[in-house]
Amino acid sequence: MKLKIMVMACLIASAMNIEAQSPAWWSARGAVDHNLAANDYAPINLGQLKWIAAKASDEMNAYFGAGANVMAVVNAFSSANNYYPATIGQVKYVAQRFYDRLYELNLINTFPSGMAGHYPWGNAPANDYAPALIGQVKYVFSFDSAKDTDGDGLSDWREVALGTNPYDPDSDNDGLLDGWEVAHGLNPLNPDTDGDGYSDGMEVQWGSDPLSASSIPGASISGSLSYVGPQAGTIHVVLAANADGSGIIQSLTLSQPGAYTFNNVPALRNYWLKAWRDSNGNSSKDFWEAQGDSVVNPVYLAGNVVNANITLADPVADGDTLPDWWEIMWFNTLAYGP
Repeated sequence: MKLKIMVMACLIASAMNIEAQSPAWWSARGAVDHNLAANDYAPINLGQLKWIAAKASDEMNAYFGAGANVMAVVNAFSSANNYYPATIGQVKYVAQRFYDRLYELNLINTFPSGMAGHYPWGNAPANDYAPALIGQVKYVFSFDSAKDTDGDGLSDWREVALGTNPYDPDSDNDGLLDGWEVAHGLNPLNPDTDGDGYSDGMEVQWGSDPLSASSIPGASISGSLSYVGPQAGTIHVVLAANADGSGIIQSLTLSQPGAYTFNNVPALRNYWLKAWRDSNGNSSKDFWEAQGDSVVNPVYLAGNVVNANITLADPVADGDTLPDWWEIMWFNTLAYGP
């Protein structure tokens, strides 16, 4: 008789695995009492099946919603017959709704370890009227809500709830892990959370604030300006967005040739550096005044730039070898050119 009971237990266990890993939600939701000695080969009753199923639905609802089919089963639970033995068929009926929901959300990586087949009971024939064991039910409900398949710091279930990809650690391709973005208040589905034109990853890399549109990645451009001609006056140096000098981003003045620096220049863009000497003091660049461009034009600002040197020269527009400023000073025109 004793041998017959042991053989029957083995046959029942073969229909479903009874070696379940303990997911964190079991303890968090009190689904399994870890203070009691485990007896996975003992029969489970309907009340115990309802209990763990209800806790599993609570865990799903905390993330993305258990779905109508799961809730229809759970909401139909009553306190009647709680001490009746639960059968394998009843376990399958209840659990199938949970697995269908996980398939719907593509959360197959959170299924119980070693699961074979579409459902935990596999494809092996089973007697649906046989009593189910505690270990079998624990295995069926051991899907892991804390599993982090892509290692980005967010569980697969959390990613489904957020709309991110549980199989891609950087859903928006901004160079930051989804979990890091969530922890720091960024949007893991938007590569540019503050909409300033710079990706969140780039802002973190450059030390600007990815949550503030007024804080953007910046760098410096520096160099030396030289001039050996006779003209005097204030030297104007401009940092422009366009090759013709328009779209001035910053400007500065020098009283004499020497070093200059532009700080906090928006990064990752092309710039043109130009300079001229205001000999007549009218604050405008006249064609005959000493002028020049940087040797690095255009400069793409991917970091601090040095040696953006500029040399001013006196123009000779009419090709007569006489500096235009001299002709303007003496003749007020270039009409007496070559």
